[in-house]
Amino acid sequence: MTFGLLLTTSCTTRKNNDVQVENKEETISVTGTVMHTENGKDGYMATIKSEDGKDYVATISIVNLGRNAGSFKKYEVGDKIKVKGPFWKDEEGKVHITVRQLN
Repeated sequence: MTFGLLLTTSCTTRKNNDVQVENKEETISVTGTVMHTENGKDGYMATIKSEDGKDYVATISIVNLGRNAGSFKKYEVGDKIKVKGPFWKDEEGKVHITVRQLN
């Protein structure tokens, strides 16, 4: 009976470790010019053209900034911006950034 309990516990521990590895977030930092903004419920989305000519969509909100919420600012078209945060790609290959740091 003890052997069965140890076997069950060791399998559960491995599964939890695998989940932690899969949830690791990669971040990206982008500097560029705001090309378009769209207001949302908690903030706004900004399309940014980076210095190397690539387009990114940044979701900027006080909630996502967390401890950096004091840096929240509404950027306008033509403003220079620097953002950093985890990212993902949509089915068209466009990179979306959840902004955690805003400069």
